Amino acid sequence: MPNAAAEWLVFLGVGFFGLLAQVFISRGLQLCRAGLGAAVTNLQIVFSFIFGIVFLDEIPSGASMIGAIIIVTSTLGVVWNKTTPSRV
Repeated sequence: MPNAAAEWLVFLGVGFFGLLAQVFISRGLQLCRAGLGAAVTNLQIVFSFIFGIVFLDEIPSGASMIGAIIIVTSTLGVVWNKTTPSRV
């Protein structure tokens, strides 16, 4: 538990902005097509991965890199499949 007032402010700020982010994500998913919304939601993992590298100086493992490549590739495949007209 936080002891100082500054720690409480940080906790409250993280909670507030986390709630705000979830509201915007939920509203965005309501406004877009399901396939595209799911694809963008999958990219949250990659964005957090990039955030850790840039701001927290985390060095990803090889398994993390392979996982990020799989996520990006599959997401691009789904988006490409959804946006390309069917030739049937």
